[in-house]
Amino acid sequence: MIVLSNLPLKAREKFRALVDTENEAQSLVSATARQLSELGRALATAPEDEAANIEFEQSRMRARLQQHQDNYRARSAINSRVRQWLDGLASNTALDAAKPLKVKLKSGQTHSQAVARLREQIGALRSERTRTELAGPTVEEIKAAAVAHVSKLAERGKPRLFIEHGKFEVRFGTEDFKPQPDITCIIAWADPDALLKRLEQQIDAMPKPKLSMSAKARTDRLAAVKAELLELERLEEAHIEAAEQDGQLIVRRSEADPFAVLGLVAARSKANAA
Repeated sequence: MIVLSNLPLKAREKFRALVDTENEAQSLVSATARQLSELGRALATAPEDEAANIEFEQSRMRARLQQHQDNYRARSAINSRVRQWLDGLASNTALDAAKPLKVKLKSGQTHSQAVARLREQIGALRSERTRTELAGPTVEEIKAAAVAHVSKLAERGKPRLFIEHGKFEVRFGTEDFKPQPDITCIIAWADPDALLKRLEQQIDAMPKPKLSMSAKARTDRLAAVKAELLELERLEEAHIEAAEQDGQLIVRRSEADPFAVLGLVAARSKANAA
């Protein structure tokens, strides 16, 4: 359930405005659909000399209905995303208002053009994020993982010796290891260097991924991309708001970041602030 009182005042006003514009868009859809219905009834009984005018008006109203429906769907989509995001926030999440951004247009540039350019950059960063998420580990990391894995196998394969007068028995596995060690564990214990060498040969023969990154480089880049994306989306929203003030409509993307749309930043959690 959305609790608007948890939002900064400006964000609450922004959310209510988004809901209002969605309702207005829905009202336009309903009103235009009613007009089309009335035109259909009028056409059924209209004299022949008026039929052409009514059909022309029907065609015009169908085009307007399509525009209103597209506008309503776009507003509904972004509002649904914002609602779901707000509903999913942890109870101890503290939100503050972000510092407002002032946008400047280049000579001859419109807000629509600025937004289109920003969306190209956003798209490129989103693609980079996907590639980074799919990046494979480096050969060095894979080999280090192999070393750790062989070490674990060797520990599992270590036998117990039972020695008494006239008796010598070797038992592989202990109650600590269930299921009991298999032949791989025993090989790793008997000759870990040989097993590791063969594994490294197989690693070297593997097809190389299109992109490989160390775990740290991958984590660092994903964090940087996240920050860059949010900054671009904040600029995008600032241009959309500026365009609205000039009487221009720029439809928001359904996947826009609610932090940018509502002008929010995450503060310390209440638990940490205590």
